[in-house]
Amino acid sequence: MDKTQLLERYFNAFIDIEKPREFFVGMTDYLDLSNSFTEFENIDKDITAPQKKLESQLFTLRKEALEKLLVVYRDISGYIEKNEIKDEAISKALLECKGWIEGWIRGSNSKPIGLHISLGDVVDGLYKMPEHKEFASQYVELYKGRPDLINRFLPIQEVWELMDLENEFKAKEDTELWGHLGYISRLYETIKYGRDIHKALKERQRIDKNTKNTFDFMGHGMILQEWKSINEDSRFGQKRDRYFYKVEKIRPWLLKLHNYLLKELTLKKDNIKDTVKSTRTKTVREIVFVEKKTKPASTYLFYINGNLEDIRKLRGDSTRLKRFIHIIKGEEEVFDKSLLDYINSNTNCALYCGGKYVLTKILERHGDYIKVRYGVRTKVISETEYKKKINKRSKA
Repeated sequence: MDKTQLLERYFNAFIDIEKPREFFVGMTDYLDLSNSFTEFENIDKDITAPQKKLESQLFTLRKEALEKLLVVYRDISGYIEKNEIKDEAISKALLECKGWIEGWIRGSNSKPIGLHISLGDVVDGLYKMPEHKEFASQYVELYKGRPDLINRFLPIQEVWELMDLENEFKAKEDTELWGHLGYISRLYETIKYGRDIHKALKERQRIDKNTKNTFDFMGHGMILQEWKSINEDSRFGQKRDRYFYKVEKIRPWLLKLHNYLLKELTLKKDNIKDTVKSTRTKTVREIVFVEKKTKPASTYLFYINGNLEDIRKLRGDSTRLKRFIHIIKGEEEVFDKSLLDYINSNTNCALYCGGKYVLTKILERHGDYIKVRYGVRTKVISETEYKKKINKRSKA
């Protein structure tokens, strides 16, 4: 049975089940299986790429809108303080502005939108006062041809663009695969790790009782409680309405995700052998250093994967590679994450020959020391031995 058939088998085993507990346990098994497929290692990045793009645009717009609103807030609050305006509604709205700015007020709106609404209430209050109407008028947009009717408060272009983009994002959360995946993943993680997540969020909220931590803790608590109630209903034969674990809501989303996974698996299936072969030729499988006895210290050349003709000089300042040579020679090298990361994960490392070879796990941690990973052949030879190899190859 190939992977496509196995994926179909797991999917078909649960997708038509009506009982919530059996349905979502089957979903969890299915997602466990798909997560184990190497073909899907970066699938979440592919699916969420449009989401990340929108989030980046939102981040930029929120920053720009907030900067504009803070200028207005400082101007208005300064005016109120200077004129010693005492009004209960204005004071309350101004306090809400401060809450949004300082972060102790949170809600379904983003910070700029929440601040815009509260600041609009301040402007509304000032506009209704004859003695302050002239000042407030600069923050009011009237209907064209109707100077007696207010169209909107604080007509800031960045705020309107942000509102449009946030509405677009919310709409796409309900229609795009990335939105469905995010929702499904939250249900899946609650089933798998719900208690651990709950403990971590509770501890975070205990250490810092800010509004976000409280919302996160309460939000996860509601999802976890609903999953617990589903298990209880399954045992005692009860049936309650669901908000999060709603089979009829999640089923079409899973079908959409399943079809996407099948498509990706099919596209990669035919090329997987060629991909493995191509990657193997680019992976660092053998490293040979050629030692030249010089004074005051030896210098080194090196070649990769038996490519004798492509021999390269090791720079005199390559201290990390010289430490690597010590490891090859059998000397103990205490674990150093920076050395491990440089050899395994830095494309600028000379061993990858300027991009000729792909990043390879060459070193690994063994207790308190660093060793060469099993499967990567390494050695240090003399210049004489290297010349013999060249001569032997030229005669062959």
